[in-house]
Amino acid sequence: MLVQTTRLVGRALILAVFIAAATSASAGAAAGTITHYPIPVETTPYGITTGPDGKVWFVDSGNHAGGTFVGRMATNGTISSSDLVALPSTKLGDAITPGPDGNMWVLQDNQIDKVPLGVSLTSEITPFALNHSVGGYGSIVTGPDGRLWFGWNKQIGAITTAGFISEFESNSSETVSGVTVGADGKLWYGEGNKIARMDTEGHTTASEDFKLPVGDNQINGLVLGPDGNIWFSLGVPAAIGRITPAGAITIFPTPTIGSLPFGLAVGPDKQIWFAERNGDAIGAIPTTATSGADIVEYPVGFANTGLEYITAGPDGRMWFTEFNRNALGAITTNFVPAVAPPPGKGPAGPPVPVALPPFPQLPAPAGCSPNKLILTDVYPRAGKTQVLGVAPAAAKGKSVKIISSWNGKVVAKVKVGADLSFKATVPLPPRSLRFTNRANYYAKLGSARTGVLKFARRMYTASVTASGRAITFSGTATAPLAKQVEPVTIRAAASCTGIARGAIVATVKLPRSGAFSATFALPASLQSASTIYLQAATRVRQNTHSTKTFPTSTLIRGVRLTP
Repeated sequence: MLVQTTRLVGRALILAVFIAAATSASAGAAAGTITHYPIPVETTPYGITTGPDGKVWFVDSGNHAGGTFVGRMATNGTISSSDLVALPSTKLGDAITPGPDGNMWVLQDNQIDKVPLGVSLTSEITPFALNHSVGGYGSIVTGPDGRLWFGWNKQIGAITTAGFISEFESNSSETVSGVTVGADGKLWYGEGNKIARMDTEGHTTASEDFKLPVGDNQINGLVLGPDGNIWFSLGVPAAIGRITPAGAITIFPTPTIGSLPFGLAVGPDKQIWFAERNGDAIGAIPTTATSGADIVEYPVGFANTGLEYITAGPDGRMWFTEFNRNALGAITTNFVPAVAPPPGKGPAGPPVPVALPPFPQLPAPAGCSPNKLILTDVYPRAGKTQVLGVAPAAAKGKSVKIISSWNGKVVAKVKVGADLSFKATVPLPPRSLRFTNRANYYAKLGSARTGVLKFARRMYTASVTASGRAITFSGTATAPLAKQVEPVTIRAAASCTGIARGAIVATVKLPRSGAFSATFALPASLQSASTIYLQAATRVRQNTHSTKTFPTSTLIRGVRLTP
C-alpha cells in the first residue's frame, strides 16, 4: 500500500513518499503531519465520520461510473474490498453518522440508509425512501431526542431508528445547508445568508433566524464548539464563523482568499478544524480566536484535491475526504493518544488501541462506590435489555457474567474495557415477569457479585453524552403520566449521596410520548469535577384509574468526564 506523508509548518511544504504504516505517521508527530491513504476502487469520497468500531467511515458521492459506496478504513490505512459496500441506490451519497442504535446512518439524495457495523453486502443495508430529493449540502446528526436529523431542501427532516420520517418547515426560502445540535438542545442549520434554529418538535420562529453580517448563501457546515457556540464554514467570503446562543455572529476570514472552507469538526485539541475545498489545505482555528490571523492552514501537497469533509478520528488525528484523489487523508493535532502505537507495525499489523477524542464523547460510567463491581443501570432499548456496569481497577480485560435473577441463568459474558466499564445487550425478561419485582439482573466477576437491579421502572436514562463540560441527558418516563404533565428536573452532584441536594441543572417539559432530553452546562461548582452524578425526576400516576401522582426518578447515573 502506498502511503504519502507530508510534514507542514504553516504553508511551507516538504513532501516525502514512502511505504509506511499509518500509525507511524501519527504517533508523536507534531501538528500538521498529513498522510494520504488511497482507496482501492474508484470512489469520490464525501461525508466522513468515526464509527463506534474505531474505524473511519465515509460515504462515496457516486460522481463516477462505479455506483455509490459506503466504506470503512482502519486508522493504519488498511482497507479491503469487503470494507466497501455498494449502497442500495445509485443516487448521490451526502453524509454519514453513527446512530444511537449502534448502526451507521447514511444520507443519500433520495433516501436514508441504516448500515450495520459489520456490513459486507448491500442486502444488509436497510433503505428508507424520502418523498423528494435532499438538495443542498448534506449533513445528518443524532438529535437529543434519539432521532437522526438532516437538511431536506427547505425543510428539516428527522428519522427514528425504526425508519419513521418527519418533515418540518423552516422559515427559509433557501435550501437548508448543514444541521447540528446546539448546547441548548436545538437543531441549528444554515438557510441562505442566515443561521436558524428549531426545537425537536419542529418549532421555529423568525426571531430564531440570525442573518450573517457578510456573505452569500454558501454556509457549508456547522458544528457545536467546546465553548458552547456554533461554528460554521462560509464560502463567500471564505471564512469561519461563530454564533453565540444569543445570536451574536463573528466572521474570521481565512488567510487564503477564495479557499472555500467546507466541512468542519471539533478536534481532540478543542480547536475547530476545517477542509478548504479550493485552498487544498486543512485549517484550524482556536475557539479563543480574535481574528482570521489566528487561523493556521496546512497545505495537503496536491492541487485540485477536492477536500470536502473532516472528522475527529479515534487516533487523535483529524481525517478528511479527498474527493478528486480517491483517497482519505489524516493530519496530526497537538493531542497525544493515551496509548502510543507499537514501533515497526505496518499496515497489516494489529489494530492499535487509542484514546477516543474528548469531544464529543460517551462518558465512561462511574459507580457510587469506588473500586467496586457495580451495575450502574438497566433499561430497555430497541427490544432488548441494556445492562451497564463498572469494575474494580484490577479487572481490565476480565470477563463479567450478567445473570437474570429469576432463573439464575447467565445471559451474557462481557469483557471489562480499558475505562473499567462493561455493557451488555441481553433479551428482555419474559413478558409474564417483565413488570414484576422478580425481573432483576446482577453481575459476577470471580467471587464478586453486584446487587440486583430491577428492570421495570417508571423512568429510564436513555443516554448521557458530553461536549466538553456541556452534558446532554436523555430519558423516558413511562405511562400513565400525570394528567397535568409534570416537568422533569435533572440534578447533578459530585457524589451519589449528594444528589438529593444537588444543583438542578435543567428543567424539561415532558411531552406525552414520555421521551425527554436536555443539554446543559455544568454549574461552576462542578466544572472541575472529573466525575459527576446525574438523576432525573418527575411525577406520574400509579395507574390509568388514579388521579393521584407520586414521585419517580431514574437510577443515579455516574459518568467520568475527560479533563
